[in-house]
Amino acid sequence: FQLAYIACLIIALKCRAGMQVDSDFVSDTICQGLYCEKEIIEMEKEVLVTLQWRLNGPSPHEFIRGLIELLPSKCSSDGAEASGSISEALKKVKREAYMQVEEATLDYSMALRS
Repeated sequence: FQLAYIACLIIALKCRAGMQVDSDFVSDTICQGLYCEKEIIEMEKEVLVTLQWRLNGPSPHEFIRGLIELLPSKCSSDGAEASGSISEALKKVKREAYMQVEEATLDYSMALRS
């Protein structure tokens, strides 16, 4: 049971957080040597095969957060005042994007468009 839990945690970290998780780190640090690297990798494979590799991809909200992070958070030309206005603008963009995602999610006919 513990090994399956650890394998699921590793899969979640890899899929959802985009982290690179080394099996030797997990074996030595998290498991404190209770399970070896090979056992952890085999359990990861077993979980994925059991799920038939059907994992949820990122949500639209995760895409919005990632895209917002790519936008500049400061403007060097006008100093602190511009920085505050950019911060407010980013909050507004994020809020509007979330509202659009919610609208699209609730509009069933839009979801069927290709």
